[in-house]
Amino acid sequence: MKLGTLNILNRQKGHKINTIALKRRTKTVLRVLDVRDYDLSVVLTNNKTILKYNKRIRGIDRPTDILSIPFTDDRMYPGVPPQAEMDSAGNTISDLGDIIISIPYVKKQCERKGYCINSYLPRLVIHGVCHLMGYEHETDEQHEQMSKKEAELLSELIRIENERAERLSKKPPSILGPEIL
Repeated sequence: MKLGTLNILNRQKGHKINTIALKRRTKTVLRVLDVRDYDLSVVLTNNKTILKYNKRIRGIDRPTDILSIPFTDDRMYPGVPPQAEMDSAGNTISDLGDIIISIPYVKKQCERKGYCINSYLPRLVIHGVCHLMGYEHETDEQHEQMSKKEAELLSELIRIENERAERLSKKPPSILGPEIL
């Protein structure tokens, strides 16, 4: 089995982000969802850049915290990864898509709520990956289904990170738990 490529691209300069921990935690989420053979890019950017994407993709002329851009436009069902596609050379392309996060926007959210941004980012990535896996929150039923999946993933991530910390004899990591869902 080919493992997918995970890119964490920190394109913003204003805030220190622990991209190593974010990459490890994102890999864990992909493994739990059984899509670790899919490619995913997580781009950490600024308000100006995310505003451009938000306007172009959603028609909304303001920045936002996170955007999920699926690789395919095919209709997806919650929890079912997109179909792999073939390129012109016959190679299989398994791409979930891209997640774009505005760090200044998220930093302000975290300051208002008293959260550490590095602890909150895995929660946002889970939200973005859920969107790329077909989950939505347009209706109450969809919101409930997506919230449940996010809580499951966050709980499993916390469990795995705590086991890792115990193996390494370190203090458990700070990842904001289900209370922020």
